[in-house]
Amino acid sequence: MWSNGHVSGSERLRLIFAALLISWLIFPLGQTHTVAQDGLAYVAAGRLATSHPGAVYVHRLTSASWRLDPRFATTACHLAPVGTDCAKRVVPFLSAPAAIPIVVPIARLGGSGGALAMRYIAVGALVAGLWWLWRRRDRDTPGIDAAFVVVAFLMIPFAYEMSIAGQTSSLLLLAASLGLPMAEEHGKTWVSAITLALVSAFKVIPAAMLLVAALRRRWRLVLITIGALVALSIAGVLMAPGVVGGFIRQTSPTTTTQVANTANASIDAALRSINHTWGAMSPLFEASVALRGLIVLALGFLVMRAGDDDLLWAFGWVAILVVDPIVWWHYLGVLVPLAAVLSRRMKAAWILPVAALPLALSQLINGRNDTLIVSGSVLIATAFAVWQARRRQGITAETARIP
Repeated sequence: MWSNGHVSGSERLRLIFAALLISWLIFPLGQTHTVAQDGLAYVAAGRLATSHPGAVYVHRLTSASWRLDPRFATTACHLAPVGTDCAKRVVPFLSAPAAIPIVVPIARLGGSGGALAMRYIAVGALVAGLWWLWRRRDRDTPGIDAAFVVVAFLMIPFAYEMSIAGQTSSLLLLAASLGLPMAEEHGKTWVSAITLALVSAFKVIPAAMLLVAALRRRWRLVLITIGALVALSIAGVLMAPGVVGGFIRQTSPTTTTQVANTANASIDAALRSINHTWGAMSPLFEASVALRGLIVLALGFLVMRAGDDDLLWAFGWVAILVVDPIVWWHYLGVLVPLAAVLSRRMKAAWILPVAALPLALSQLINGRNDTLIVSGSVLIATAFAVWQARRRQGITAETARIP
């Protein structure tokens, strides 16, 4: 890499990539006087869980409306930086009870300390995910190092926003980046399982990835993940008695309000931009979600036949966004691990920056166009992954028949 005292092109790109990732870790230090909106909800829930468990989750008013417990709103406001517009910035705690044992110790760090911890979880997961994808890159793919540098550059605003919000969506990217470990890779299995358990505790829906692991007979991964979630859930119930009921009661009104949230960018949000009456209360809503689930399951079987576990795993994370009626723009981070897998299979580095581009665009465009960017990117990525898997399978089969 070093020749006559000069840095080679490959080494230079590696240093630039590393410098970009390291720069993300500086973001939390410059954001201490701003409110970590999503992190604030976690810290407030952790503060109240052991003393006032009934205040952790929102109170259901009707099947389509809720209100924050006054104790939660007050606690969150006291934890926020001075001058915060609490009426606009305090959001509810929507994670499962399994997240409570995670947020309680974070809350003991106080308002600023807890926010800093959540911010480092956010950027730390991004750095770890991108670093792992870099390590697993196919060095024989022309331009792959430059492509990763472009991706890291395009993701600077994304990393900044994840940090300033203290958003745990970064764990989605990390979990997708780790891939599906081979059965004999016990160390990697533990890392993947714990990561999957953590992101499932915070986001719930990612637990569906256990189906992919089960289909590929990664029983150790399945058992460790389930065991971790059960242990976290039991600990959460013991720490905050009654939270299971509170979590269940908030599910219906939260789904209704969040599907209609103007920041929602799911396929259902795209349908709502066309038909303003569409939502969680629509007669065909549940049928639509179920139908999408069946479609992606069928497509998943087609991808599975390609025999590439990493592709199936990365595809699964994107497919979840096709089914989920509540998708925020920052969930699009899972496109990057899928692109990394496809770039290895296709020897095409350009796929990586194309996958990162929607992350940059979604922050520049708001409203309906943002919804179309997010939902459109998810659908295109899903279709492209299936097409590529089937194409490669066809090429492999054709090659096998050549005498």
